[in-house]
Amino acid sequence: MEFSTGTFVLIAGWGAALLILWNLHRFAKAFSASFFWKTAAGLTLAAVFLGIILFFRQQRLAAVSPRVVIFPLVEKFSGRARVTPLGLAFADQLTLALQLRAPDFRPLPTASIFAFAHPDSLVDADYAARFAQGLDLPWAGWGEYHRTGALLHVQLRLLDPARRTPVLQSSFTLVDSTKIGEAAAVFTEKLVAHFELKEKKSFSHPSVSTLSAAQQSAYYSAYLNLLQRRYGPAAAETAALVQQDSTQPLFLTLATTGRMQQLRQQRADETEWQNALAVLLPKLHAAVKRDSLYAPAFILLGECYLQARKWNEAENMLRRGYALDPFLARFYVDLAQLHRSRFARDGFKNELELYQHALALNPLEVDAVLGAVEYLLRDNRRNQALALLEKYHRLNPHHLAVLTALARIHIEKGELAQALPLFETILRLDPHNVEAFYNLGIAYFHQNDLDHAARFFTRAQQIAGYPDAHMYLAQIYERRGDTTAAIPHLRERIRLSNGDNDVYAAAARKHLYGLLLRRGEIPKHLLPDTIMTK
Repeated sequence: MEFSTGTFVLIAGWGAALLILWNLHRFAKAFSASFFWKTAAGLTLAAVFLGIILFFRQQRLAAVSPRVVIFPLVEKFSGRARVTPLGLAFADQLTLALQLRAPDFRPLPTASIFAFAHPDSLVDADYAARFAQGLDLPWAGWGEYHRTGALLHVQLRLLDPARRTPVLQSSFTLVDSTKIGEAAAVFTEKLVAHFELKEKKSFSHPSVSTLSAAQQSAYYSAYLNLLQRRYGPAAAETAALVQQDSTQPLFLTLATTGRMQQLRQQRADETEWQNALAVLLPKLHAAVKRDSLYAPAFILLGECYLQARKWNEAENMLRRGYALDPFLARFYVDLAQLHRSRFARDGFKNELELYQHALALNPLEVDAVLGAVEYLLRDNRRNQALALLEKYHRLNPHHLAVLTALARIHIEKGELAQALPLFETILRLDPHNVEAFYNLGIAYFHQNDLDHAARFFTRAQQIAGYPDAHMYLAQIYERRGDTTAAIPHLRERIRLSNGDNDVYAAAARKHLYGLLLRRGEIPKHLLPDTIMTK
């Protein structure tokens, strides 16, 4: 049995209290033996009671852990292999069928596999098994198909990741690709029978089966492009789908997700976000009006309102999504962005507990991993943050967000030698990674190597107009005694302000005023004494 940190603290506190009481009784004669034993018994009962609460709290997290991951079917052709929209369609529909037929089986959402898996390795069954084993999942669904004319020959396996052996196999031939949903339903029946799963009433989804064959093909083509971060083709394909049916929830949620990911990748400023949200919000409202039982659309609406800083609307939409599907990990990740008072009534003490619950539901929820790491770092629990990141680094040594977070921790610890190889890997994978250049600038800045720091900050600014690079460049010029060169960088950081809540823009404004004041360049009517007199 694995003990949580809270359990260890409880045991240590109980032992320390008994030790203090014993010393007060034995050596200070502060009270009688009878009083000591009664108090010790009371403390023990209280500790047992709290221990039971902690145990069931831990069991609640353990009970929601997903138990299977379904990988997209792999197409084999001419000695090669690839993940295709058809393979994604099968995995998605099999996952959905399992959620509807046997909710306790709890497969991971298909899309989340792409959050951490190495895309080129998804064609390898051994990689799929190792990936599932790294997540401590007992089963992984993997399959492949090949074509003979119009026929599709499909082979499916449910693997035991630890033993690399199949516990269930199935082979069949489809007369055409539009029958892939039927294949998913057949394999679902075999899983239900094999594991003797009890069927339960579950939440509702808009069915892909209601789409035409052409729409299904276009939908999964756009979906795969989005998951593989090919935003240009994905945007064009989703736009075409939305034009066909402007209120279809599946199309609108896909289009909105893609647009939001694109804006985050581009580090869009507040104006760009507001312009985008003005278009996205009415479309999403139309989607939930058409299908009020589609939970992901409500969650996405909540995320849009979070971005717009409309907290009441955000919470309302998130909770409507949760009411429809309590197993969506995104609900807990998004709830953590709200004020603590909004989730305290749900039994969560802090954001970390929300992230942990999200990871219990879906260990591939990347924002929950990064959110938990940020919380642990703020709480000065660096070793726990490192341990969590190392787990996901082993899962995918080339995951950019994990590599960046690991490198940042080493920078904060002053371990430049450990951080540099990580940044080298990041820049080898993504030569224009602005986060890498910016963080390298910070690393050399704290090493007082101002020349290297200035080069990296300048590169970050050149690639993406990285606003905070200007703050550091201003400090570098000041340290060199060149305030004339520092002032334009402070002005630029102020110009790139991201709204009223941009604390760095406010700091730049305050610092610029101080510099100009010392240089005697503040107009008389704006001098502190003049303003105070008025």
